[in-house]
Amino acid sequence: MFSMSAPVPSTYRQRSTWMEFGVIMAVWFAFASLVVGRLFIDPDRTARPPITGVSDVTWRMSIYLLWALFTPFIFWLSSRTGLGPARSPGRIALHLLSAVSIATIMDAYSDVVYRHVLKSPEEREALMDVVSGSFYDVLRLGFLWELIIYAAILAVGFARDYYRRFQERQMQAARLEAQLTEARLDALRMQINPHFLFNTLHAISSMVERDPSGVRKMVARLSALLRHTLDHDGAQEVELARELDVLDDYLAIMQVRFEHRLTIRNDIAPDVRDAMVPDMILQPIVENAIKHGVTQRSSPGWVEITATHTGDQLTLAVEDNGPGAALDDELPKGVGLNNVRSRLDQMYGDAASLTLTTGREGGVRATLTLPYHTHSSFDDEPFPADHDAVAYA
Repeated sequence: MFSMSAPVPSTYRQRSTWMEFGVIMAVWFAFASLVVGRLFIDPDRTARPPITGVSDVTWRMSIYLLWALFTPFIFWLSSRTGLGPARSPGRIALHLLSAVSIATIMDAYSDVVYRHVLKSPEEREALMDVVSGSFYDVLRLGFLWELIIYAAILAVGFARDYYRRFQERQMQAARLEAQLTEARLDALRMQINPHFLFNTLHAISSMVERDPSGVRKMVARLSALLRHTLDHDGAQEVELARELDVLDDYLAIMQVRFEHRLTIRNDIAPDVRDAMVPDMILQPIVENAIKHGVTQRSSPGWVEITATHTGDQLTLAVEDNGPGAALDDELPKGVGLNNVRSRLDQMYGDAASLTLTTGREGGVRATLTLPYHTHSSFDDEPFPADHDAVAYA
């Protein structure tokens, strides 16, 4: 299966980093040029230190160059700490410490270069006098202008991080949409392949004379199942109750196919039916249990579906009493479990998992753990409760 979440090559990340650094340097150079140029062309410069020559211009330009060198660090700090609700006092203290430190360095650098390095030997002040003067400036909060510049850079860093997170969420939403579409197509291929339709229609035809009411019910369920598979409203998550309704349509058809050979057991806790789960997440797991469990038995078998939640964790389990499988081997291709795991990883990361263990009677137990929540964080609107409901006869 093609994965849309391939890692970004390191060469691309390095190129992006150098491009961003180049943009930072260019912006600061342009800003410094504007500031220095204004001092040249502004006729009212009585309140400002006059431009005296190349050394003065070099001093001013070097200050902004140093700010340009500090900017990537401030951006990095903003991306690592942020100002979210968690640990906000500690984060604010870290930013204050960084701001005071950098502002102090900038104030000291400005004084040392201007009053000691660039002055003529006759006007040059002693280095220790300059440093001590800068220290007293710090105590008198004489570096407020540097603090303002730091705050402006930090604000740009926060805006940059917000924009990057927005882009990442947009890309993640696109990947999830593609995976959901692929899951629906996989389900569609499984459901309407010729063997499935032939077996389903054959089972329905055998009921025409003896159970006309049952035929109407099965046709309605087949219609509802295909309708849900074909319909697509973009919802990444649906309520567990809706997922179970779709699963009931599928299992009703499977029970017609296998008659007395398949028994379905449900143990769904009442308080989890409104929990949000990925759309079409249970069907491939149940299909796997039937295909590799129940159908491999010579005697009747069962599939049990359970759903519980503890704290902030929702647990869904599908167990069969088939002959079991080599659980350490690679998952069989085509059963949809690899797709399930990929979707879980894209949607929830480490907060969700799918594990296979040996069942109580030697079959396989597939356990799905998800974050428990009752409102989808992936969609703007919840899945409609009465989405094209089909009235069964």
